[in-house]
Amino acid sequence: MYGDYKRKFFERETKANKNLSSALFRSTYQYEMRAEKDICYMSYEEIVRVLHQLDLKESTCKQYLISLRRYLDWCVENGVVKNNVLRCGKSLGDIVYEVSDIVSAFVTPQVIEIIWKKIPVYSNRSLARAILYCYYWGLWDGDNQNLYHLSTDDIQNNTIRLHNGKIMDVPQYVVDSLRRCASMEVYAVGGGDNARLRKYIELMGQTKHNVFRGYGWKYKSNPLYQNKRIEEYGAQALQYTRGEYTVQDIVRSGLFYRTVVESVRDGLDIYNDLQTDGELSYDGKYNQYQKYNKVLNTIGSSMCWREFKKQYRGWIRFLDGVTGQLLIDGKDRGKHPWEIEL
Repeated sequence: MYGDYKRKFFERETKANKNLSSALFRSTYQYEMRAEKDICYMSYEEIVRVLHQLDLKESTCKQYLISLRRYLDWCVENGVVKNNVLRCGKSLGDIVYEVSDIVSAFVTPQVIEIIWKKIPVYSNRSLARAILYCYYWGLWDGDNQNLYHLSTDDIQNNTIRLHNGKIMDVPQYVVDSLRRCASMEVYAVGGGDNARLRKYIELMGQTKHNVFRGYGWKYKSNPLYQNKRIEEYGAQALQYTRGEYTVQDIVRSGLFYRTVVESVRDGLDIYNDLQTDGELSYDGKYNQYQKYNKVLNTIGSSMCWREFKKQYRGWIRFLDGVTGQLLIDGKDRGKHPWEIEL
């Protein structure tokens, strides 16, 4: 249904452009299906939001926009739509900035609690809860290897040593959740009265102390299957929000929250520094720039302050939700995230 115009558009595309356009439309297909319309009928705001949800690198976003502009030009030329909404007087750079500046949802630790409590008990709630905590507190490395290898042997008090070598500090309730997950011997299959219990097994390179183990003996020697399982647990945890939150919403919100909390603890004025145009000056403020880099390193991020500021400047409006919790009447100044009662 949403490919008829695109097939005709491809007839005039060069091979290189066709490859790029194919990649673009494969990525946008699910959003077109959800909206029940071809992307050419979407408004400017809808297209920007779709591109944001794809979580693209800046260079890829520009290439997709160029391809999408060509497609919309073709649609105008062939009477499919009246105008190209991406020919709106804005440069590609301006549109890319708008794409990256959208905040789909800001998630606080309290919202994480609300999310996992929506999960039915029979749907492996403890597993899903632990996965959400790993997303939020920086224990997930993007390809599941940290989670695949995560063991209670790696946990000392509130400190966790990850497979990639990073050492992370997390709240006590996260540690408790991970230990509880590792102690489980069975998991539920099915739901309600039809739920059946199966026994967890250790996959290749795992021990009984691993937090996220697998099941099904035929998959025991296949770590790729366990990677898939971890992704399914995360998806299961979020399906009960009815699309309100994505994994990237959880990951990005966690990074923002941890950065703000650590910055406040170190006496940095992150509210004003995020709004300041340009870089922090070298005359008297360079040490603050270094402090922000230290904060980001402390929370396990590979970002520098310049990159963080570029990605999160649009999140300024959420700062009160974080610092307000920490600085009520000045009594809680400097509290660590794991000292805050949920």
